[in-house]
Amino acid sequence: MVVMAGLPHFLFGFLSTSFPSIQPFLPIISQLGLLLAFFADGAIGGFWLGTGRRTIWGYASGFLVAGVVMSQTFTYIRFLSGGQDPLRALFYCAAMGSLGFGLAGALGGLGVGSSRRLVLRSTAGFSLGGALGGMFLVSPFLLPYSDSILVDQLLTMTLPLAGFLIPHLLGGAVVGSALESEARKNEV
Repeated sequence: MVVMAGLPHFLFGFLSTSFPSIQPFLPIISQLGLLLAFFADGAIGGFWLGTGRRTIWGYASGFLVAGVVMSQTFTYIRFLSGGQDPLRALFYCAAMGSLGFGLAGALGGLGVGSSRRLVLRSTAGFSLGGALGGMFLVSPFLLPYSDSILVDQLLTMTLPLAGFLIPHLLGGAVVGSALESEARKNEV
């Protein structure tokens, strides 16, 4: 996901210096690239669940909605200054992460179509993962600088990466567990 989200920014940075006439269009193209990355991420996750096309489309559309919500969070983080209350920033990013990924889990769970319980577990897993991910995503911007540039760079790189991975890992684990328990229940 991080590569898919970061690659367009790298390419656009290269293209904008080589072709200055496209610079006015880069914010729109960048936003579309981010949404496409979220859509593809959901489609890949839905594919790996192995339950069919409805699941793929459910999670792809759910992650597209999550991308729209999370793009607001990215804008918020980009305009953070040193004067924000850290608890308010953590709450905002956790709430937006929970909302965005919770919607992704709900739409994806509906795409699986197994049961109401699976939809609730998918929603809860992705929502909790999104809340934790949102807190990790904003945390480098709220931590005081240390005396080591290496530590600062390490935190600045790893905490947002964890913020991207946690919703996927936690939500995926919950959905996988729910699918396994339903399969065992159907065997009995």
